[in-house]
Amino acid sequence: MRGLLEMRGRIRRHLPPAWLFHIGHCGSTLISRLLGAHPHLLALREPATLQMLAYARRAADQETGPELLELCLALLSRSFRKTQRAFIKPTSDCSNLIEPLLGTDREAPAILLYVSLETYAATMLRAAALRADIENRHPARSRDLESRLGKPAQACTDDAQRVAVSWLSSMSAFAQAANACANRVMWLDFDDFLVSPQQYLGEAAAFLGAPLAADDAATLVTGPLMQRYSKNPAKGYTAAIRQEQLRDSRDRCGDEIAAAIDFAENLGKRFAAIAMLHEHFRRTD
Repeated sequence: MRGLLEMRGRIRRHLPPAWLFHIGHCGSTLISRLLGAHPHLLALREPATLQMLAYARRAADQETGPELLELCLALLSRSFRKTQRAFIKPTSDCSNLIEPLLGTDREAPAILLYVSLETYAATMLRAAALRADIENRHPARSRDLESRLGKPAQACTDDAQRVAVSWLSSMSAFAQAANACANRVMWLDFDDFLVSPQQYLGEAAAFLGAPLAADDAATLVTGPLMQRYSKNPAKGYTAAIRQEQLRDSRDRCGDEIAAAIDFAENLGKRFAAIAMLHEHFRRTD
């Protein structure tokens, strides 16, 4: 290990990386593919190294050593050309690494991709497999949220509450990072993106230092990437299909969705770090 750590100063990279942090199930793979089509951005999705670091950080209940973070960043930041920067999308399990990663490389920009709590709850409560995903990830998300609040929030007794904790855990990490690195982060609501994809794709590309011509942005957002399921391009999937799924979930799971928001609002009465996220509980349009 010592030999590997000593290598970090000899690893050459052209530019600092750019990050795509996200709350999960919010269009991050699509955004990664769209921006990764830019010749100056090399998209890297869900590197296992970062996920293992996130798990190790929780298991050890201590800060990840800066030398190890520097080594990982040096390796992951490599690209093929001097004008190209790595555009890295960690898994949503890596929210406990956001601030350390941005603190390790103080020139790296980051997009913070999310949806409202209402939309997230409608997404995650609509199918048994998604509910199982929330339950499996709950111990880690709950622990991360507790570490940011300074004490336990509240024990969860049902899926609606676990959904709220998952969303709050990621969003509180975003808020903490934005407070520390305000000029280097761009908040992006995926639903806003779907309303005006050309506009937001252009803004995101410019923010990452890779300006995109309006015609090129238009070509991308009207092309095949927007017509396929990003994690399985063989499957057709569109914004209209997503909206229909969300409408169905709201019809079937409306009481649970409301309960998730109520749970978050009640926690907001106790914790300022949660109260400051209130504007993102529901979409205003």
